[in-house]
Amino acid sequence: MFSPESSKALPRIDAAGGTPLAATELQGDESTHRWPCFLPDGKHFLYFASAPVGSNPRIYLGAVGSNQHVLVLRNDTNAAYADPG
Repeated sequence: MFSPESSKALPRIDAAGGTPLAATELQGDESTHRWPCFLPDGKHFLYFASAPVGSNPRIYLGAVGSNQHVLVLRNDTNAAYADPG
C-alpha cells in the first residue's frame, strides 16, 4: 500500500507486482487518504483521511481486499500502531 499523490485514495499492489488496485475510496468531503499503517495481522491497517480546511480529519481502520472502513477517531494527524508494553 502506498500514497503516490496527495489528493487521492490509497492504492495497493501485490507483493509479486502487477497493476495497482484501489485499497480505499474517498468518501463525502474527503480529499485525501495518507499514511497507511498495518496492524500485526497484516490484513488491517489504519489510515488518515483529510478533507478541505475547516473539516474534521479522521483516522479509519481498513482491511485489505475490502473498501469498508470504520471510523476510529477524529484527529489532526496520522496514527501509528505500537505493540503493547
